[in-house]
Amino acid sequence: MLLEDATQIIMDTCPRWSQASDRTLASIARAMVVRKMSVGDERLGVTNAQQTAGSFSESFTYSNPMGDLYLTKAEKGRLGRGRARAFHLDMSGGGP
Repeated sequence: MLLEDATQIIMDTCPRWSQASDRTLASIARAMVVRKMSVGDERLGVTNAQQTAGSFSESFTYSNPMGDLYLTKAEKGRLGRGRARAFHLDMSGGGP
């Protein structure tokens, strides 16, 4: 189900997704699912946590606290989104 959701996000977000190879699409969809699954239920919604024991402390900031499926900027680039394209527009109306 998560792979299907990731695939739909790719298709909705990147109009030129069909120009990417099957391997690239599969790789990106898997990476999206791994990011989502790396957030355990005990940390869902937590953006940062801190632990202290005596004089020692550690702090964590979670990159995906809600466990969302999302595309990174690099992944969007691999799918052709955000690339500049050149074009020509004739403003003369075709007259002499």
